[in-house]
Amino acid sequence: MTPWNRLVSIVDLRKGCTLRRAIISIVALLFFSGAAQAQLQTIITDHFRVHFAPGAEGTARRVAETCEEVFPTLATAYDYFDDFRTIHVMVLDSSDRLGNGWADYYSNTMAIWATNLDFELRGSHDWIKNVVTHELAHIITLNKARKKWPFQFALISVSRTDSNPDITFQFPLYHLNTPRAWSEGIAQYGAYKFGYDTWDSHRDMLLRMAVLEDDLLSWSEMGTVLDRAGKFYGEYVYNQGYSMMVYIHQQYGPEKVDELTHHVGSMSFDPAIRQVLGVSADQFYADWSTFLAENYRRLESEIGSRGFFEGVPLDEVNEGVLEYHPALSPDGKKLAYLTSEKQDYAITVLKIYDFATGEKKELKGSVSTRMSWSPDGEELVFTRNKGGFDDLYIYSLADDKERRISANLRSKDPSFSPDGERIVFVHNENNTSQSLALLQELVGGGVRQIVFSSTAATYGEPQYTPLDEAHPQHPENPYGWGKLLVERALAAAETAYGLRFVALRYFNASGATPDRGEDHQPESHLVPNVLFAALGKREYLSVFGDQYPTPDGTPVRDYVHVADLGRAHALALSYLRNGGAGLYVNLGSGQGYSVLEVIETARRITGKSIEARIEAPRAGDPSFLVASADKARKILGWQPQYDDLEGIVASAWDWHTRHPQGYGN
Repeated sequence: MTPWNRLVSIVDLRKGCTLRRAIISIVALLFFSGAAQAQLQTIITDHFRVHFAPGAEGTARRVAETCEEVFPTLATAYDYFDDFRTIHVMVLDSSDRLGNGWADYYSNTMAIWATNLDFELRGSHDWIKNVVTHELAHIITLNKARKKWPFQFALISVSRTDSNPDITFQFPLYHLNTPRAWSEGIAQYGAYKFGYDTWDSHRDMLLRMAVLEDDLLSWSEMGTVLDRAGKFYGEYVYNQGYSMMVYIHQQYGPEKVDELTHHVGSMSFDPAIRQVLGVSADQFYADWSTFLAENYRRLESEIGSRGFFEGVPLDEVNEGVLEYHPALSPDGKKLAYLTSEKQDYAITVLKIYDFATGEKKELKGSVSTRMSWSPDGEELVFTRNKGGFDDLYIYSLADDKERRISANLRSKDPSFSPDGERIVFVHNENNTSQSLALLQELVGGGVRQIVFSSTAATYGEPQYTPLDEAHPQHPENPYGWGKLLVERALAAAETAYGLRFVALRYFNASGATPDRGEDHQPESHLVPNVLFAALGKREYLSVFGDQYPTPDGTPVRDYVHVADLGRAHALALSYLRNGGAGLYVNLGSGQGYSVLEVIETARRITGKSIEARIEAPRAGDPSFLVASADKARKILGWQPQYDDLEGIVASAWDWHTRHPQGYGN
């Protein structure tokens, strides 16, 4: 999680500011604001504009909610309201590898990737809440810290005004004096205060070994991630900065951490330390490093006095900065593992070590997630990143060849089943990994009852109708796969932790109550889009395909009223409170209506002529989804009150006519 402020480098703690332009940042800005932005949608909140790429709506909504949740507290803590300008956030889901975020405080812009930063040395946390708080803290604290007068007017300007388009680049000469360790530390300290991050064992390992091996970054080296190359020194800046903020919080008080934001010195950060903490920068660093050394030496002594077994290091495979994810073959004769060799610690390759011969086989190309042996030890399954997305590969030891078995699957951490017939993997799509992270947090927090909103899309193309809960699940789109993955995780949590759940498989949620209706941006559901056409908010309605194996050629769906869904949630919770075991149930009316039938029903109810245009079918849309909800009726006692399409569409039309601008009016 890095601040995207490379127009001027974050500087040496002792030397003040140095001027450095970042051409890479300019190229990235042009990319994200140009071609990619043309496809972005926007969620507007009180203080933010959250722009998201196709497929990232779920994450974008969580980002928007988190932004508004943490903004008032951060703004109050750092006295930011007078400096406030609307903050733009870009949410991207274009890669399985770019699990990160950046913040450009000069343009009040943040970017968040939907994929979480799944790297052990960054610890464990709720990704969205952590990264949003971190990057927003960058925006607020660095805007407060940067020089205002007269330095904001000291610019190098390069312009082209004699052609179309006119272009102007402006480079601030000097406007920020904060060291990198402070900027990263204060940002992560924000997440620490909110409880969205903790000082965990992975961070502690890096700091502990640096202290015990007398390898801490110096006060000067903490000013940038570039002073010392190799090993994990870039990570050291993050960890030491975070540790430094926690140390000030504990030893001087939390108010001193906030006060440093307002007193960053004129040409150096050192005077801020003396003014706020009452000691020189040299003395502060000495006190802090002594505090760390005393604590870690004491812990080392306590552990050593109890006796410990260090084990035998495998020096023959320990060749890089990082070796991890070891996997022993079923016969115990070979070891597959990842190693960074002499490259950057984040660039790893897969190697296979033969204990008998001492030979090492390296597979060409980068591999960065766990691998798994087949039961017979003849094959390895792993993932590679191609075009930004992770796909499954199988390597055959006998043939010394690998083959790719998926395309854009977005898979990670694959594992062979015990019989070798199947491969299980984690699927990354929009908010899937976030749902799993939430489930982990709920289980860790002692929650043992969950009602989960699932979907009929987990079934895929029906093998028979109506669909009951025993129907095979073969999703045909990423949304269905994501929900199915969470269903399976719930079942595993029930076995492992005693968690009890009800997974409610919605069919098409529709309709409205007198004071609650659908107001999505963008809107993808059929009923509100039909009504938007009736209201004149859209010129026509797109019908995606008319060649399906249904009576009129358009897809058939089962529509269920939102009020009936609400009652089902209450009944499901009552079922769990009465000791009910894990349960999957369909929620639908049992009646199927085609797209054209929905349009015709809307025409009758609204009295409007609604134009429909046939367009190409969408990939992954099943032709016929109608529920058998007998299980919900029998076990939960659920009975839908809206059992026909007329009532559902009429309730939605009533709400939209009284709220033509949605919740805006």
